[in-house]
Amino acid sequence: MNHSDKGANSLKLSSEQLEDLIVKFSSTIRAISRRYYLVGGGEDDLYQEGMIGLFQACKNYHGEGDQNSEEFKAFAIMCIKRQIYDAIKSANKKHNEPLNNYVPIIKTNSENQEYERTDILEIAEEYNPEELFLDKEEHIEKLNLVKSKLSEFENQVLDLYLSGERQSEIAKQLKKDVKSIDNTIQRIKNKLK
Repeated sequence: MNHSDKGANSLKLSSEQLEDLIVKFSSTIRAISRRYYLVGGGEDDLYQEGMIGLFQACKNYHGEGDQNSEEFKAFAIMCIKRQIYDAIKSANKKHNEPLNNYVPIIKTNSENQEYERTDILEIAEEYNPEELFLDKEEHIEKLNLVKSKLSEFENQVLDLYLSGERQSEIAKQLKKDVKSIDNTIQRIKNKLK
């Protein structure tokens, strides 16, 4: 950590410290990104936005302490959430909607003759908000049904797995072997089938 002439602290990291910080925050970013949905994007897109938020936190942090302090951790989580939220907000802006969902009504065939498309209604049905909401509710019901079929240990493993933890981290938290955690995840997957 370097102190500037003005007396304010600024977080300065070596590439090795930055790599350690990325590993340290990886599961946190994954857990935060899994809570959101990005239209036209995937979980990895939101994860990348979260990483951008972490880099912004490193760049803009001027508080007391280093990258291991609770103050920095709280600041980093705020920056990660803000970056993910801004990405979702930007993707959902109404002024982008015509460009994001543009489908020509009239198309030209190989003989340069124009004709109207009949598949537009099928495309519109894919983006039905009611259907998306019902799908989410159905997903929650299925998750609750699966959880009712799992043992207490399997539920603990599933909760940690869904929160973004790696198998090695789950094993450490539950004081079990990594192989035991892997077997438990496989049992959960089999029960899902």
